[in-house]
Amino acid sequence: MSGLFSVAGTSRLRGIVKIRFANNIFARTKILDRGGHTEINLVEFKERLDKIEISRRLLEHPAFQDEESQTAILRYVAQNAPKEYDAIRKVATPSREAITI
Repeated sequence: MSGLFSVAGTSRLRGIVKIRFANNIFARTKILDRGGHTEINLVEFKERLDKIEISRRLLEHPAFQDEESQTAILRYVAQNAPKEYDAIRKVATPSREAITI
């Protein structure tokens, strides 16, 4: 987990929704589209943030409230920052149940 990013969101590839990070929304969208991704949903942040902080913000963002997006974001946090995941899970709403990895 390194680097700071100003763009993040989700996309679907071969039926699986995953979280994506970048610094240029146009270039990243083009790369994902060229790679066969669908349902590309990226947002741009005013400042550059680490992946866990972006994940926290995406969990609250209105564009990522569907179950698949929430699951993809929580799965990323669970795999890459277990302590952060535990903290997020404690304040999670009933719709954000534990994610099995």
